[in-house]
Amino acid sequence: MFLNIPTLMSIKRNASAFSTATFLFIVGLSFGQAPNSTLPNGAAGGGSIMNQPVVVNTFENVEMERLRLADETAKLTDEERDFREQTAKLQLKLTETSIAGMTPASLPSDYRTFMSANAGDIQKSLAYYDLMKSVLNDLTPESPYRTRSSGDTSNPERASQKLLELSGYAEDDDLCRTIRGHLSSLTGGRVDDRERVRQIERELSTLEKERKRLEWNLKMSYNVNPLTGKESSTEDERNFIQEQLAEVKGRITALENEKKSLSHLVTAEVRKLQFQQLIVELAAQQRYIHALIASGFYRNSFKGGDLALNKEAYPTGSSGSQKGGGDAAKGSEGNSAAAPTIPYISTITGLEAFLLNRIRDAAKDRQAIDNMLRENQISAAESTLRKMVLTAKYQPELQTIPYSDRQRIQQFGQNIKKISDAVNSKDYPKIAELAEEIEKTSKDAGTSDLKAFAAEHPRKALHWAQQARLAMKVGDKKNSNVLMEAAIRRDPLNPKLERKIDDIQESVLVDTESLEALKIIVKAQDHKSAFDRMGEFAALLGKGSNSELKISYEALVEREKNLRASLEKCDAFERRSAYPEVWIALSDIDPASTADARVADRKAKVSGKCPRFISDYTSALELERKGKRGQALAMYLSALDASPSNEIMARNPTNSMKVGKIAFFCVGFLLLSGVAVFLLTRSPDTLSQLPEFPVSRYLEGNSLWSDEDYKLAGKVSNVLLRSGDGKTLLVSIKPEASDTFLPVKLDKDNGKKKSIQKDQVITLKVRLDSDGVIVCNEYIEK
Repeated sequence: MFLNIPTLMSIKRNASAFSTATFLFIVGLSFGQAPNSTLPNGAAGGGSIMNQPVVVNTFENVEMERLRLADETAKLTDEERDFREQTAKLQLKLTETSIAGMTPASLPSDYRTFMSANAGDIQKSLAYYDLMKSVLNDLTPESPYRTRSSGDTSNPERASQKLLELSGYAEDDDLCRTIRGHLSSLTGGRVDDRERVRQIERELSTLEKERKRLEWNLKMSYNVNPLTGKESSTEDERNFIQEQLAEVKGRITALENEKKSLSHLVTAEVRKLQFQQLIVELAAQQRYIHALIASGFYRNSFKGGDLALNKEAYPTGSSGSQKGGGDAAKGSEGNSAAAPTIPYISTITGLEAFLLNRIRDAAKDRQAIDNMLRENQISAAESTLRKMVLTAKYQPELQTIPYSDRQRIQQFGQNIKKISDAVNSKDYPKIAELAEEIEKTSKDAGTSDLKAFAAEHPRKALHWAQQARLAMKVGDKKNSNVLMEAAIRRDPLNPKLERKIDDIQESVLVDTESLEALKIIVKAQDHKSAFDRMGEFAALLGKGSNSELKISYEALVEREKNLRASLEKCDAFERRSAYPEVWIALSDIDPASTADARVADRKAKVSGKCPRFISDYTSALELERKGKRGQALAMYLSALDASPSNEIMARNPTNSMKVGKIAFFCVGFLLLSGVAVFLLTRSPDTLSQLPEFPVSRYLEGNSLWSDEDYKLAGKVSNVLLRSGDGKTLLVSIKPEASDTFLPVKLDKDNGKKKSIQKDQVITLKVRLDSDGVIVCNEYIEK
């Protein structure tokens, strides 16, 4: 990207404002010209789109129009927040209108299974439930499906025979066979399992011997042969033994579990409890007809007997242990979304009454669904259908709903899903189209708010586009961009709106004055103006018609960015009164920007704050440029002394004035200087006869005789560098009656002399080597 302008529009849509003469000439134009009408000021205006304001050709009215447009733009935040809230409310309403409006993955699996049944499956269910109803009629005189006369009596034998027929249907899941098995156990009398227990005990005894043998073999397989030194068995043999041992242990566990499940004598009480448990479990699974059939067989098996329900027949955690024995268990989020549980009932007769009520409720719900579909109340029909899927999952009233009715409800849900997607994508024509379709098929959906939503926001988007056009005419391009972005966000799929916005932007791209001004700025290398007018020039260069101009302009903008960053850094240092850091930052500015008045003014302002530092630092740079490294290091040390709190030398890698550079010069001193021999036996008189070292001439870069000895008296300012063995040092010496510092390389005499320490006053015999490095041949303490 050339320049990253944070606006929604493409580069071609950003351009400079029209000149005053241009917008005064076209001030009467507007979007889609409606029949001309006389405006209050006599100008010709367009159609009245939401009280379209007028721009007149006077300076005062132009300013007033700018203020009005700024106020219009300020309202956008509230407008868009209201739009989001309105969208969220519509989505909530659509979800409540139809559960099918949710994503397929979030639909309950039972509901998806029910809606996906085809016509053939429903016909099979009809035959299955007709046979089940006839079984119930033979057992329960008060059956809700009774079709015989009131004088007919129950016929358990015939009902038992029909149970075999029901077992042949896939829908039955062998439930009727299970009922027949419990019925046979209930009426078959005593069952003695002692023989099977004795057989299991014999098998367990044999298997225990086999288990011990295998465990012994496995243990012995790890023994080591004393002759060969190898284990008795290989790893494969041990694995085979372990597999046999695991198989034997599994058979032992299975036989022990079977033995625990067997009763030496299954009493009538146990058989009754097992049958009661079957009835309660069928009722809990919403298989109300199966549970009622099992209750009928149970009641007919005890003529005049005890019909009490044992509390142990209810599973642990059932609603019988809950306070109040609620009719519906609350879901994890407090909603009554879970299927109803079975309350604790003490008799079979009471349980039958409960099951009959459930069946009658399902029949009423089915009748309500049929009536609602007949009246085109599809939303209410789907809501009732969802309830039946939850509370009467295996009832014939639910499973035998015709295929055509299911498809009507399914199609309604798909339309709700489509309109929900259209609301999310802001496809207003699609919203209006689907709302009309839903109104034709359903009377209770309520689509008036959807129609109003689809009609309001395209008009709002066109209104903002019109305001953007007017803002562009008066030169307020910032608010124009904001308004155009808001219009596109509100109605992104409207091709008419897109064309209108393209017209606004294309009309600005023909501004040749901006292009000429850009060429003048690039030619003059005016990087400040290039940066200040970046938003104006970006669109002109976005087409890529003049690549050289674009590259030159980018370089100017980048130069101004770097200059402003450097000046901001200088401001931060200046606020802390760190004037040496300010001077270093100014010295590091791109040479192409040093002629800028801001840099010159800043240097003039700072030069009086730290003159000594500036002088030493400038001298150090010049000496370094000439290759006189020893003198450069001396001036760097003097500059450091003038600004001991300078932080840039330690943390700014782009500046010369830093510890790393000083260390580099120090290492150079140690490497370039030859091996010096200390003349430690000389007396102080020998040093006193030597000429003084010419400090000023040395710092000025004047050449000295490299084979001549000098005397240098001063104080040790610091030890700059130390060799690995600690015998060779590079020290900073401050000469007497001087404010400067000199780097001197010296050796200690194998520990005969005391170590050089900071602030130690000494006199040195020095000379310059061939590279201009000060080397100490001898020194004494004062």
